[in-house]
Amino acid sequence: MKIYRIIVIVCLGGLLSNCADEFRNLDQEDISRTELILSADDYGPYGKEIANIKATVLGRKLFQGIAIPITLVYKPDLGKRTVGYLGNGKIGYCFLSYPAEPILFHELFHVFQTRAEVVASRNNEIEAYVAQYLFCKSVDPVHVDDVFEAISASFEQLIKQLADYAEWNTSSQKNSQKFHELYSRALAELRESNLYGTHTNYTEEREPYSFPNLYLLLNVIK
Repeated sequence: MKIYRIIVIVCLGGLLSNCADEFRNLDQEDISRTELILSADDYGPYGKEIANIKATVLGRKLFQGIAIPITLVYKPDLGKRTVGYLGNGKIGYCFLSYPAEPILFHELFHVFQTRAEVVASRNNEIEAYVAQYLFCKSVDPVHVDDVFEAISASFEQLIKQLADYAEWNTSSQKNSQKFHELYSRALAELRESNLYGTHTNYTEEREPYSFPNLYLLLNVIK
């Protein structure tokens, strides 16, 4: 299955390059030459990918809602993570797979969630994964299942189901039994994961659950 997903993603390169909201890959040789040098706008070697995000409806609204400057910083010591929010608008990376836009959108959404602070929250991760899925779906609804990736196949399915509630207001989300059931199952998966598990510094808030930041992004910011 992994081989199939890799082949599909590689094949998507040609298809997505023809879209107005395309995902573009940066030549690996260019990355190696520039990974330690930040461009003038502080997006490092991923300026094209950031521009692609800004060219989408969700990306434009996300950057409109982010109140602080964004800087991409090369961090070879991130350990298990290939990318992560460092606080104060700085997103650290050591490697970004193609296409890089989905995971960059995920980390940018964390900036939108917590502004300058770093908050290790499983609740924030669920909301950010739903935002990432909606971003992928908005760019290419036909191949979204091949582009969107999370910690496991079962977690991906939960995120897709939770996405159906993304535009509900927070009161409706808090009062939905089905929403809470899906959200609780997603939390249970994160507790067992290597990145967000109970052995890490990640914490979580108790129910009632909701997507307050996602609601703002989808329904309030114009």
